[in-house]
Amino acid sequence: MSPRPTPEPSDDAPGLFGPLESDPPTPTPTPTPTRTPRGGRTARTPLGPANVPDDVRDLGARLPQSLRLGTSSWSFPGWAGLVWSRAAESGELARDGLKAYAAHPLFRTVGLDRTYYRPMSAAALSDLRANVAPGFRFLVKAHQACLRPTISEHSTFGASESRVGDPNPVFLDPAYAIDQVIEPCVRGLGAGTDGALGPILFQFSPMSLRTLGGVDSLLDRLDAFLERLGPRGNGRDGRPLLAVEVRNAELLTPRYESILRRHGVCHAFSVHPSLPPPDAQAALLAGSADRTALRALLVQQPALVARWLLIEGQEYESAKHRYEPFDRIVDEDNRSRDLLAAMCARAVGAARDAYVIINNKAEGSAPRSVERLARAILERPPNPNPPIPPAPTTHPA
Repeated sequence: MSPRPTPEPSDDAPGLFGPLESDPPTPTPTPTPTRTPRGGRTARTPLGPANVPDDVRDLGARLPQSLRLGTSSWSFPGWAGLVWSRAAESGELARDGLKAYAAHPLFRTVGLDRTYYRPMSAAALSDLRANVAPGFRFLVKAHQACLRPTISEHSTFGASESRVGDPNPVFLDPAYAIDQVIEPCVRGLGAGTDGALGPILFQFSPMSLRTLGGVDSLLDRLDAFLERLGPRGNGRDGRPLLAVEVRNAELLTPRYESILRRHGVCHAFSVHPSLPPPDAQAALLAGSADRTALRALLVQQPALVARWLLIEGQEYESAKHRYEPFDRIVDEDNRSRDLLAAMCARAVGAARDAYVIINNKAEGSAPRSVERLARAILERPPNPNPPIPPAPTTHPA
């Protein structure tokens, strides 16, 4: 009997957005009070966006509108001065920080990781939308209940009679995904150019493929799952943009890519130690390292979805302790930055939206990494004649 895979801790679930980690408040100076009202309680200045340098503001103004950069979550005290106007603890940032985050000139999206652990209602998602300006988009992670083949110790499946390791009855259940993930996202955030819904991400943690019947058996189930998820599109056309992220490199095959393409779903490129780099992922999906084939694969997707999560050679917890309080670059990852910059330039040149979410564990500070990636994108020479095959427009219900 094959051993069950150990549940993978999330690589992007800090603070409010997951039960696995609660970032300790970073020691910071006591904020300057504005006044002392009756009763002796000190009133704090309202939390607002940081006063970013003029060159960063100019950088944001120069970025193409179809390019959306952002971070995994937002409730990090160490970002005071980078993102926040003053020192604040993680609880206050989780509650009040989104509006200040969305006012940053480089942030046009954010990863909503809380939904991986527990679905959010349409009303709760609508409350988040009220904190952001038009044009901002949320990348929403689908609830793990439809993504794990077995009940895991970190799961919130609502299956009180089940034990850890039992088969998960809603694994790849399209009805569950529609009811608990897709429909609340569309109703609460709104799809289309006037909405705030970006990609809905179906992230599969490492799985024991042998116990699931092998690669082809799982791909058959993924094919059937995607077939029944209802209308999907590129996010601009009023239909939700869907993306799949896997952590088993064996799944990165031309057949996997053809299934996603047939259903109009993106492959989410992940920079993570469990996977080859994004350019190698593209070569595996295309079945070729030919540059023309790689370029065609990138621009045939409805949009570019990428997450820069964890530097090679690090584990989640060790990176967390090494990089806190996440206010500076500690380990540069120039190769990943250059690859993502090239992919963004290619997508934008082919009239596709591009979403890149960056984790603090990528280099040490997600806001600093966003700024460096933005500069790398703008410094790339333009490609005057990118190949632009037609994007998928209609997909079966």
